Amino acid sequence: MTVHLRAEPELRDQPVAVISDMGPRGRVIGCSEPARAGGVRVDMSAACARSLVPGVVLRKHCPEKIRTALADLEGAIRKISPRVEVTGGPEIFCDASGLLRRYESEDALASALWSAAGAVGLATWVAVASCRATASLAARAGRGVMVLSPEEEPAFLAPLPISLLGGPADVQAALHRFGISRLGDLSALSAQEVGLRLGPEGLRLWRTSRGENCDPLLPVPEVERFREDEELEYPLEHSGPLLDWLDRLFSRLLSRLAERGLAPRRLHLVLGLYPRGQEPRCLEAAAPSVSARLWRELAALSLEQAPPCAPITALRIEAEIESPRPCQGELFRPAGPAPSRLDEALARLTVLCGAERVGSPRPRDGWLPGEYDLFPFGSGGGGSLPSASGGALRAMRPPLEIRVLLERERPARLCGEWPRGRVRRLAGPWRLSGGWWEEAFTRDYYDVELGEGRVYRIFQERMRWFLSGACG
Repeated sequence: MTVHLRAEPELRDQPVAVISDMGPRGRVIGCSEPARAGGVRVDMSAACARSLVPGVVLRKHCPEKIRTALADLEGAIRKISPRVEVTGGPEIFCDASGLLRRYESEDALASALWSAAGAVGLATWVAVASCRATASLAARAGRGVMVLSPEEEPAFLAPLPISLLGGPADVQAALHRFGISRLGDLSALSAQEVGLRLGPEGLRLWRTSRGENCDPLLPVPEVERFREDEELEYPLEHSGPLLDWLDRLFSRLLSRLAERGLAPRRLHLVLGLYPRGQEPRCLEAAAPSVSARLWRELAALSLEQAPPCAPITALRIEAEIESPRPCQGELFRPAGPAPSRLDEALARLTVLCGAERVGSPRPRDGWLPGEYDLFPFGSGGGGSLPSASGGALRAMRPPLEIRVLLERERPARLCGEWPRGRVRRLAGPWRLSGGWWEEAFTRDYYDVELGEGRVYRIFQERMRWFLSGACG
């Protein structure tokens, strides 16, 4: 239940029930406190829950949400203890040995674990004990935060129901036939009698009931996987509600990445289609970013350019992570803009203009002047622009049409608002022609220096004059 309330925090004060299936045969497998107060119980049919609480909100059981929540909880616990065991179920164990150097007491350690779980939006039960089996039983008892010393463990375990032990169904049935309903009843028996009647599995449960089952902790290395899933209650056909759901997934995923100092460059979006099928998409920013607004704009642009071919029933987002670019400032100079601000600005330009229109220009290796290619920033593809008369040529794109007075069929004066003046020196012409297979052109280029001392490049094409660029 807490996993679904974590995904939709606005439902915390409303009656909510998690059901196995959205069809007529769906059964309740969990409910919130307001729903329980209205009479909703586990294993009740969805129709019965609606009749008891007309305003109850039904959500389908989603294993992907549980896996994502447990991964977040594991990451939060690893910030406290480096040795963590993930069982694959609803329990996570960590090694508390050596942590008292950091925390004043075991109570402070338990409070830190409980706060770490709350920080990721999960309500959990925390227990600290001498062995993992006893800690598991104390947490299953559902009493919030428990800290047990070795002397307190037998008195705490004795009144607990035998069902908390779990184990094979035949062993549980045998214990029920023997009239054993509490852990204290089982621990009072001798090991020989239990082993003779219940076998090795019964002997293991007997040791657990006495707090003597000291199975070693099996820590596993952390596997970084950043993914969010959502199964929708009903198919969505319009982009507005779909973007609202994507906003929630982006916020959860990007907050997890920001906590680790990471940022995604690409997000792989998979749309589950009705009645079956999937539609994968890739959202790519110009630079790594944890801005949920930016990724929403990218998603909106993708949906606008290629609308889904069917209503959407499920969403999945997985991130390709990168480390943000580090920024080293100077001690005696004012702080400049952060590189992340530039990265975000480039990403927004990519959304507005398209990826093919944002980048670093490089002159194309060809016969036509003014042609260039765009390369991503930082890829090393950029190059220098053509130069004339020893200075950098600032090209005019597109060329600016101007008026030119001729003397002896050569430029003598540039007329107009800018540039304007008499030609002091002249170089050229250089004829350039081509494009006969598409649209033929012929241009005569000149480099002219005006009285002000500045050099301009002009050309004539079809009896019209154009300013190609200015030097300096």
